[in-house]
Formats: sequence, C-alpha cells, structure tokens
Amino acid sequence: MDQIRFEQLLRDLASLSPSQRKDLQTHLLSPSLEVRDPVVDAIESRVGDHPVCPRCGSDFIGKWGHAGGLRRFRCGDCHRTFNALTGTPLAGLRKRERWESYASCVQNSRTVRASGKDCGVHRNTAFRWRHRFLAQVDLNRPDRLEGIVEADETFFLESRKGQKNLPRKARHRGGKALRPGRSREQVIVLVARDRAGLTTDSVLPSFDARTVESMLGPVVAEDAVLCTDGAKPYAAFANKAGLRHEVLNQSAGERTRGRTMHLQNVNGYHSRLKEWIRPFHGVSTRWLPNDLGWRRMLDRKGKALTPRMVLDWVLRPSTINV
Repeated sequence: MDQIRFEQLLRDLASLSPSQRKDLQTHLLSPSLEVRDPVVDAIESRVGDHPVCPRCGSDFIGKWGHAGGLRRFRCGDCHRTFNALTGTPLAGLRKRERWESYASCVQNSRTVRASGKDCGVHRNTAFRWRHRFLAQVDLNRPDRLEGIVEADETFFLESRKGQKNLPRKARHRGGKALRPGRSREQVIVLVARDRAGLTTDSVLPSFDARTVESMLGPVVAEDAVLCTDGAKPYAAFANKAGLRHEVLNQSAGERTRGRTMHLQNVNGYHSRLKEWIRPFHGVSTRWLPNDLGWRRMLDRKGKALTPRMVLDWVLRPSTINV
C-alpha cells in the first residue's frame, strides 16, 4: 500500500463504530499478522520443533521457558539448558537487532569502519563481529573437485595488521614488499578450482610435496586431471595419487594446450580475489583464512547471496567443550 492510501485509511478509522474498532483490534492481534523478527526467525529455525542438545547430542529435550526473546530448552541427559544460539559463533553477542544489517555488510564486502557506521556500532565491535560471522564461512568448501582441476599458487604480502610491537618497521595501507618475487615477506595461498566453479584454497606454511598433498589429497577425485605449471610439489602429489598430470610450461610461453588444458580458470580467480581484497588495504595474515572463505562464498553464490543466507551460514553449530 502506498503512503497516500495508508494516510486515507488512518483518516477512515475515526468513522468506525465501537464494535468495528474491537473487531479490528482482534484481527490485528491475530497470529497470522504477527510481525516476526527476521534475525530471531533465522535463529529459531536452527532447532525447529525437534531440538538436539548441542553439548551431548541427546534428543531427550524439554521446554524451559524463554530468555532474551528466544525459546529455552533443557537436556534430560546432561541437565544443561540451552537456546538456539548455543554452540554458534554468535552466542553471547549483544545488539541482535543489528545482525541482519551486519549480514548485509558481509554480503556487500563492506570494510570494518564502513560496517560499523552502517550498523551504528563501534569499529571495534564491527571487527569482532566480522570474525564471528566469518568463523563458519571458512568451512564452506567443496567435498570433491572433479574433471579438470587447475591448481596454482598466489602470494600475499605478510601482514601483522593490528598487532603491536612489530619486529619491523610498520607499513601503511597495505605497503609493498622490499624485493620482488617470492620471499619470506610473502604468504603462499594455494588455490584449486575445477571447471564447475568449485574452489578450495589454503594458506600454506611451506610449498612442498607434503603440504600440497595434505590440501589437495582429500578433495581431488581419483579420476580427475590435474593441470598445473609443473612445480615439483604438484608433480610429486600427482604421481603419488596416480593422477593424470598436465603440465603447462608457462615460462616458455605455453598458456594453453588445445581447447581444454589451461590455467585461466584458477588465474582468473586469483585476479578477482586480489581485486576484491585491495579496498581493505592489507589483510592480516592471522585472519587471511577467514577472508579466503568469505571470498569463496561470494564467488560461489554471486548475486543470489542474501543476508539471510549469511546468517544461516553463521548459525551452524560449532564444537562445544562440555
């Protein structure tokens, strides 16, 4: 209803009889017209009508009233109480009414300061919320990469952003490496991507055969074709896993082989990843895995991503120490 019609409706209310006003009041208070908080709705949808204890996994659960606007339950086995937030990264956070706005900031890749301003919270709060929201997003990884799987590494400047007592002179707004190419100043990020657009990545402590195998071994299908630039760790992994390994000699100018063998898919992802990170003016190496997961989610969901989808990712249960 537009504003003009709404204002006319308000004027017409004055002409209602007492019985009509009573009927209208009853209708407005009916459950069908109840305005639900979208954040509470997302939280409560986690447990539904059959909650399970997040600590012991028991389904012997009883209702235990309400607290903080959420249903409360009690486990009949471990005798602990819980609600739908227990065991999620958002447990214990305040200002719940602003979480949907913050989820929108995650959706739109807003910086910490911009997110704080948009949501009306301090920048330090926005920073804490960011990594609570991203704690589960890093788990958004494919179980399997199939077909032609491209693997290649990219590099990010090592960053101690936000830390005090640096062992070197502080950089500003991201900074630059003292020397070009691979060095101790760079952090290695290995990205593997298949032609269906499924992506997995990881920050590597070192670039050797054992580390590459630990990352790619669990996800690359046995009948996949591994396409790389021929670095020794890839060759060792492919040989051990029994994979067909297609090597492109890029130093000799070999960018493609036929119509199918190339690294344009994974290199294009590298480019989009670095372009996306650039406005943040340097990402702390400590939090880089979270940001990689954030980018994977955005790349996979694209324009279909909504704040509710972000909240659903965040509200997945995590491990609880009993």
